[in-house]
Amino acid sequence: MANFLGRMTARRLASRLAYNEFGVPSQVVTLETFEDPKVEHPEEVVAKVLAVPVHPSHINTIQGTYPVKVSFPAVGGGEAIARVTEVGSNVKSVSPGDLVYPEHGVTGTWSTHIKGRQTDFERVFHPDIDIIAASVLRVNPGTAYRMLHDFADLRPGDLVVQNGSNSSVGQAVIQIAKAMGVKTANVIRERPDIGKLKEELISLGADMVFTESELRSSRDLVKGAKLALNCTGGSSSTEIARCLGHKGVHVTYGGMSLKPVTAATSSLIFKDISFRGFWMSRWAKENQGSLQIKAMYRYLEEATLSGKLKPSKHTLVSLKDYEKVLQDSMKGFKNGKYIFDLRDEP
Repeated sequence: MANFLGRMTARRLASRLAYNEFGVPSQVVTLETFEDPKVEHPEEVVAKVLAVPVHPSHINTIQGTYPVKVSFPAVGGGEAIARVTEVGSNVKSVSPGDLVYPEHGVTGTWSTHIKGRQTDFERVFHPDIDIIAASVLRVNPGTAYRMLHDFADLRPGDLVVQNGSNSSVGQAVIQIAKAMGVKTANVIRERPDIGKLKEELISLGADMVFTESELRSSRDLVKGAKLALNCTGGSSSTEIARCLGHKGVHVTYGGMSLKPVTAATSSLIFKDISFRGFWMSRWAKENQGSLQIKAMYRYLEEATLSGKLKPSKHTLVSLKDYEKVLQDSMKGFKNGKYIFDLRDEP
């Protein structure tokens, strides 16, 4: 795992969000300047970060509760889109001016500039892709794509049920499934703006949207699903498992409620359903450089360019807004994902 701290040169032009201990993100993270990184090794690449999202996993990493542990001093973030500014003499995979993604497992992208080996970067397939959409393309849509393709033989007309449907992954599931001809039943938590949220998900391609209480009283409408996708845990995961048909598969990729996943005994015995887990970071590490991962990201870029895949609801912010961003990221019912827009940052 790369950490883009590096040794610096004399000019103090760059900024980053750094921390030296685990804890409450808004309390341990600080905005600091550092010397503009320069290539010091033939295999190195320096890139200017253009946009970088704030994911729950980034918050959990700062808290010290995520399985990926960083070394201090550390810089927040992971996913990003950047433009190469300088390469070492042995670098062949990217060139100055290329748009690139930091590879999975790379940390420290909440920074105006990053540096790493050429293997830490992958060139964008379509350089005309929207910068903001590209900044959130790989982790959440990638998770959605893999779960829809790796756990069940989904055919047009099949049904997928999911909770946390307004999350970034959930929105990507709706859109990718729509392109596959697969129907989605989508579960969301009760909230003041529930009608508006339902309309937003339907406009993305959702076939059905329920609150958790509505799902319990409408299970006849959501039965025989081949796949159930769970990011919540607790009673919500149990309810979507009840919607599965014979030999259906329940996949857990998150646990926002911090409650365990439980299964109804009758579903296990009489429906022979199975329970699986998925972690995008592990899958990407195991498949780094493969034709499979390249084909997936090419598809996601092309789906974005064609309008079939839109980025989830988001708010653009600058690095100086980091305290509010980190405070809000700890709250429920957020108004979309925060993305640090660094295109105009020096």
